[in-house]
Amino acid sequence: APFWAVYVDGAVRSADYACDLPVPPEWRGSGLYKQVYQHIEAWSLGRGEDLGFTTVMKGNRAMARIVAGRAGVVPYHHITTMRNFTVHFLFKKRPLPGITIRPATAADIPEMVALWSRLNSQKQFAPFLTVDSFQARLAASPGLAIGDYRLAHHDDRLVGSLALWNQESFKRMVVLKLNGGATWMRRWYNPIARLLGLARFPAPGNTMPYVYATQLCAETAHDLKALYTHVYNESIGPETFFISSMLDVRDPLITALDGFLKQTVDIEVYAMDPYRKWVGHPFNRLPVYFDPAIV
Repeated sequence: APFWAVYVDGAVRSADYACDLPVPPEWRGSGLYKQVYQHIEAWSLGRGEDLGFTTVMKGNRAMARIVAGRAGVVPYHHITTMRNFTVHFLFKKRPLPGITIRPATAADIPEMVALWSRLNSQKQFAPFLTVDSFQARLAASPGLAIGDYRLAHHDDRLVGSLALWNQESFKRMVVLKLNGGATWMRRWYNPIARLLGLARFPAPGNTMPYVYATQLCAETAHDLKALYTHVYNESIGPETFFISSMLDVRDPLITALDGFLKQTVDIEVYAMDPYRKWVGHPFNRLPVYFDPAIV
C-alpha cells in the first residue's frame, strides 16, 4: 500500500509498504505468498514507485525463500531486525529521577513535531510529520487522542514522547487455543493476578486486552525508560494484560526496556526494490523505525 512520506537517509520521500499477510494453515505451501508478492512488485512498478519496505517474522522459511529472490535477481534487500516487546505487569516501578512526565495537550503539538523531526529523521522509514499532518493523522486514528500522549521533560526541555493507544475499537487479538505451556502458565498466573489486581490471562475465545506504546521518540534510552516506566505504572491493573512496542535491535533506545518483565519476537525488515536501483545501498547505516500500531 502507499505509505505516507518517510525519511530515508535523512531525506523525505515516498515509499510503499507491503503489509502483513496472514495465511490460513490450509493454504500454506500453496504458493500464495509468492503470488501476492509478485503482484506487489508489479503494482509498485506500475505506479513508478522505486522503493518500499516489508516485514517478515524471523523463522518464516517460506517467506525467507521469496525475499531471497528468484533466478538470481534480488528485489528485496535485508536491512535489519526489529524486536517486538510484549511487556507484562507485576509490581509498580519507581519513577526515574530527573525526568517529569505529563499528558500532552494540543498546545504541545508543534514542539512534539519538532522533536520528532530532529530525532526520527535519522531513522529509516520513520514517518515525516508536520503540525498539519500530525493533527490529520490523529483525527483519523480511532481511540487515540492528544491526551493519550505522554511527554518527558528534563529541566523544562522536551526530551521524549510516546502515545499509549488502545486499538480495541477496530483491532483485537483473540485467544484461539492454548498450548501446554500457556495452559500451565494460565493456571498459576491467574490466581496471582487476582491477588495483585492484575489482568488475568484470558481463556480461549476471549480477547487479549493490550495497548501499544507507540510513536516512540526520545533523546536517550534513559528518557524513554522514564516514559515507559510512567505508562507501565499508569496501565497496571485489571484492564490491560500487556503493553506492546517495537524497536530496531541496533537502536540505542532499545536498552530502555531492560528491567521490564517481557517476551520478544524478532521481525526482519526488507527494502523492496522493484527497479533494482537500490542494490548495495547502505540502508543499515541508520536504525529503522517500524511501528506495527500505525500500519
